[in-house]
Amino acid sequence: MKKIQLLFGILVLVLMSSCSFTEEITINPDGSGEFIMSYDMSTMLRTIQEAEGKKRDLNKKMSAPVDSVLYYNDLIIGKQDSISKLPLEEQDKIKKLKDIILKIKMNEATNEMIMGFGSTFTTIEDLPNALERINSAKAISNKDNPQYDKMNESAIAKSSEGALEHVTFTYKNNTFSRIYTAPENDEEKEQTTTDIEDVNAEISEMGDAFKEAFDLMTYNIIYHFPKKITSTTHKDAVISEDGKTLTLKLKFLELIENPDISSLNVFLEQ
Repeated sequence: MKKIQLLFGILVLVLMSSCSFTEEITINPDGSGEFIMSYDMSTMLRTIQEAEGKKRDLNKKMSAPVDSVLYYNDLIIGKQDSISKLPLEEQDKIKKLKDIILKIKMNEATNEMIMGFGSTFTTIEDLPNALERINSAKAISNKDNPQYDKMNESAIAKSSEGALEHVTFTYKNNTFSRIYTAPENDEEKEQTTTDIEDVNAEISEMGDAFKEAFDLMTYNIIYHFPKKITSTTHKDAVISEDGKTLTLKLKFLELIENPDISSLNVFLEQ
């Protein structure tokens, strides 16, 4: 579990300084699938290095590239004997991690660092529960990590974590929908305005080098379907050559101020 906590700790640091977020959903023929939210701090690293005038030491030995996917259920199955000896409360906490997925891609030579965190789901209607499992897993694994508290205090991290708060996903009759519904009560409306103001204030406090990086920050949507896409309602969405993947690139700060720009319908072959 220490290795798992270390990976979560690294993810927390990425969350606090990421330059792009990628919401990726893969749907299988039976309607099940997986949700992954990836955090890319590659651009941030390059921007900071350029701003500070730093150059890579060519004589320095680089670490080997990493490109892996970790399914926590596989770890749990391999540690059943050890887990069964723990108190029941601890066993329950570990079992909550069973649907969690962690993706890591790091390449020092190209300044690439991408980490994805997600969960599997049985149907798209189960996705809200999957998101709850993800949040629970983060809290469990970072309860003794001081960086986790710092992340919770970050307005930018909060806004990325809350990007799906008012989003509904449906998948039926060969139609996939991602619809944002604006909050209706005054309290939620006021909170939304406050969140936007907090994000802008936080960015201003970080200085010019960071402002440039945050202006470049993107929120990417990538959806993989089991059938070919016939059309979509979003004018900026791009369909892959094989017709089964939809990609949409949005500016993160624009998304925070106007979440409805992420709403779309995707129509698939019958």
